Amino acid sequence: MYKVGIPIVVVYQASNIDTGKTIAMDIYDATYAKDVSKSVVAMTEIGMTGRYYASFTPDTEGEWVAMMYDSLPPAKGHVVKAFTVRLDAIESPPMVG
Repeated sequence: MYKVGIPIVVVYQASNIDTGKTIAMDIYDATYAKDVSKSVVAMTEIGMTGRYYASFTPDTEGEWVAMMYDSLPPAKGHVVKAFTVRLDAIESPPMVG
């Protein structure tokens, strides 16, 4: 789980580990409405690895969705990730033993 107001880093692996792509990330809030202000036109590539990253900061509780894809026509490689966001702090798991 993630916390309201704390950035969430999202990583995307391009098809065929393609480098130099323009990977977009659309963010949908807890009502599943696209949040244009949190969406990213071009994620940053990690070196020349074909892996891209960007972050967004949720401002309400609920399930947030990130959809990443190669944005150059025709758009392809769509991947969706969901993030559960809460108001309270993330608790550590209980100690065993």
